[in-house]
Order: sequence, then structure tokens, then C-alpha cells
Amino acid sequence: MVVACVVLFKLKYPTYAYRYRMTVNVVVDGQVHSGSSVIEARVSKQPVFLGTVNPIEHSVLGEAVFVDVVGGPSIVALLTSGVAGQNADFPSRIVPSHFKLDLLKGTALARLPDLSGSWDLSSAEFPTFVVFDRPGDPSSSRIVRPDETFQISGRSVRIAGVRVEMTTDQITHSIESKLGWWKNSGRPALIALQAAGLKTGASIDAEFVFKRN
Repeated sequence: MVVACVVLFKLKYPTYAYRYRMTVNVVVDGQVHSGSSVIEARVSKQPVFLGTVNPIEHSVLGEAVFVDVVGGPSIVALLTSGVAGQNADFPSRIVPSHFKLDLLKGTALARLPDLSGSWDLSSAEFPTFVVFDRPGDPSSSRIVRPDETFQISGRSVRIAGVRVEMTTDQITHSIESKLGWWKNSGRPALIALQAAGLKTGASIDAEFVFKRN
């Protein structure tokens, strides 16, 4: 009886998943450097008992994009967007927005696992970028605008573009090797966000801008 109820619930309220690869290109003293990350987004229908409950629930698995420039995680495209990193829903809206899908419609949800193709994000759609001047020190982070040329170890750097490609590749799990301080005590991710002047608190979890699982 319990199994039957679970099956019926999943049939009525299914979950759809899709994956995409986000690639960030930067130009360092005229030379292109790239980094990428495979992210999985899930969309679930859920019962609505109160008018304030969203009939669609979003979740994300994956990591920020790291671009190695000087031998460490120098530039990071976070899992959020906005001038202060305030748009935490960024990873879950990239694909539906591009394909102009109204996810409140069942037909749109069913299309998600079969989407294909690749495209470049406009600068207005870019994630929030931070730079670690000292890769081993979370307090050395600073935010950089995608339209500015900035310096890393005396080298001229600019964001050249962000590309999204639908994929079935495995989700990226490499943050520990990119951020040596990731598992340190004292919430180093929060230290990094505060040092860069980004939003923290109830509206955005510091660790979630780097990794979601």
C-alpha cells in the first residue's frame, strides 16, 4: 500500500532533470584561458496546500566555474548572479530562460531532459565573478565586473565570454582541489563572500555560491 502511494505520488508530482556545461573564457595578456563545470538542475512538481506555495520546486547540483590563470583558482564564476551576488536562482533559470519555457506548464517540464544545443550568455546574464589574489586565502577575494579589465599578479585580465552547452556528462566534483581552504573550520566560504562585499545571510547561503549538493 505504501509503495503504491509513493508510485502514485511520483506519477502525479514528477521530477525532471537536465545537465549543462558552463564554460568561462578569460583573456590574460592576450592569451585565452578557459574553465568549465557541469551542473545538474532539477525541477519538481509539488502539491499546493496553501496559496503561497510554489507549485514548482527547483534544486541544483554542481560547482562554480574555476579558471586557472597563475597556477591557482584565480577567477571564479559563482553559482549566483548580480552585482552583489544577490540572484541565487541563477543556475536554475539559465536554461528555461534561453528556451523560453514556462515551467508551470506540464509540457514544458517534460521537454527539459531532451533539450540540446549551446549558446553564449549576454553580459547581462553573466554569473558573479570573484578573484582570489592569494588562492590559499579566502579573505583575499574581490569582486570583478565582467566589463572591466583587471589585474592578477601584474597581468591584464578580462572576461571574454560565458558559454552554456546542454550535456549528459558527469557533474563536476573538484572544489576541494581548487580551493584548498574549502574544508577548513570557521566557514571560509562566508569569509570569502564578505571580503568581496557580496550578499550573505538568509537570502543566500555562502557555501551554496561555490557548491550545491
